[in-house]
Amino acid sequence: MPPKRPVIYPEEDCVSLTMVYDLLDQQQFFYKELIELQERNYKSFLQMLVDSTNSRIDSVVRDVQDLKNCLQHCRTELGDVRRQGVQNAKRTECLAEGLVMVRGAVDGLTSMKSPTAEVKPRKSPVKMDRQDVKKTDGWANEPKAKRLVADLTDIQFDGLK
Repeated sequence: MPPKRPVIYPEEDCVSLTMVYDLLDQQQFFYKELIELQERNYKSFLQMLVDSTNSRIDSVVRDVQDLKNCLQHCRTELGDVRRQGVQNAKRTECLAEGLVMVRGAVDGLTSMKSPTAEVKPRKSPVKMDRQDVKKTDGWANEPKAKRLVADLTDIQFDGLK
């Protein structure tokens, strides 16, 4: 029996094996170009994403460093303010004690000068009345009072008469 021949229809074109290989080569070329294009696009997208993330991280790191420096500066300023507050409180206490002593000395001098004057108990810290200051202007012991006030308050009375 003779081998069967394939039936060829007149409307069909004959395709050779070389044509199929050529078409497959073209298809492979086009797909290769498309894959390379997708790869470039994907790489550029990833690079853009990495760059924007890095810039954000750098910005956040700079902000954190600035905040850290500001906090350190504020901490040192607060330490200085606390130390000055303690010094001022101590100095205020010393001045209040000195003024109480000066007031006691002034009251003692007033009681010596006028035996009929009543000594009024005073609360500390004491404010001197304007009349008391006028009374002390004529005292003979004025230099002692000036020296005592100058010693207690670190005020220079050299220019005052």
